[in-house]
Amino acid sequence: MILLDEQLTGLAPFLRSLGWEIETVNEIGLHGAVDEKILEYVIKNKRVLVTEDTQLAQLADFNGQKHVWINSSKIAKLVDEELKKISN
Repeated sequence: MILLDEQLTGLAPFLRSLGWEIETVNEIGLHGAVDEKILEYVIKNKRVLVTEDTQLAQLADFNGQKHVWINSSKIAKLVDEELKKISN
């Protein structure tokens, strides 16, 4: 199962439609929680974290926790790829 951090809760319906089991920090009552609390939940409940938060991603990495870090460079590369497809 996957836990979406606050900034990415809008992805939940799309990822669910693709077949992923998703929870959001809002759904589990961790909206506004400190990074350590979120990571504690992720570890205890064996979730994969998806976040835009650099510090939380680094904390997950430091603790050996599976995670996906979404950042501006990844988004820019995706947009670039899609623009190249339609501009030819």
